[in-house]
Amino acid sequence: MEKTLNFEDADFNLVLEEFLNHYLKDEQIELYNEISFQLELGLFLRKKFPNDKIEFERNIKKLGITYQKSNPLEESLKKEMDIYIYNKKNKSKKFAIELKFPMNGKTPEEMYQFVLDIKFMQVLKDANFTKTYAVVATMDKTYHTGSHHGRKDKNYIFKYFRHFPNQKEALTGKIYKPTGKDKHKKYIDLGTKIYEIKWKNWDISNQKNSKYYVVSIDK
Repeated sequence: MEKTLNFEDADFNLVLEEFLNHYLKDEQIELYNEISFQLELGLFLRKKFPNDKIEFERNIKKLGITYQKSNPLEESLKKEMDIYIYNKKNKSKKFAIELKFPMNGKTPEEMYQFVLDIKFMQVLKDANFTKTYAVVATMDKTYHTGSHHGRKDKNYIFKYFRHFPNQKEALTGKIYKPTGKDKHKKYIDLGTKIYEIKWKNWDISNQKNSKYYVVSIDK
């Protein structure tokens, strides 16, 4: 009899790829908003790892985790993890996943939220989570493809997500809010950590613009 695999022993990048490119191709599954995306991943993980605990919107304060901003202009983090996975017998083995499934077209502000998810996962990794992940999947090409206009502007958030020919920008340091009354004032501080966004083709529909990326934080 084949032994049931525990989540911490799996190659989790491959697990997420299986979810995105195989599990979601089931004709009975329809993604219609971000909540449906989150729930489908939770159901998939519960089936794949029946010996482990999968929870939704778990408050980090209930786990004794807090984060103090270094400056009033630093962006506040959310308090709940989209998906929290842990070993029932050894709760020190734990993963967290943040998900985005953008559909409303608010491209620059959504990109800023992508960065905030990475920061949140970075904080949880520093709080002794085994691994953390930030996942974005979209059918809208405006998140990964676009013009070069404004690229030399240090606050041009598109340059981190839209891959122009032979040019890549890594996320690091302070990333400033791109819109609204706090534009170029509020920021997310990634410190010295460096994250490169690597979009992959998302084999879910006939739309050639469907892509996803996974940022894995394991250091």
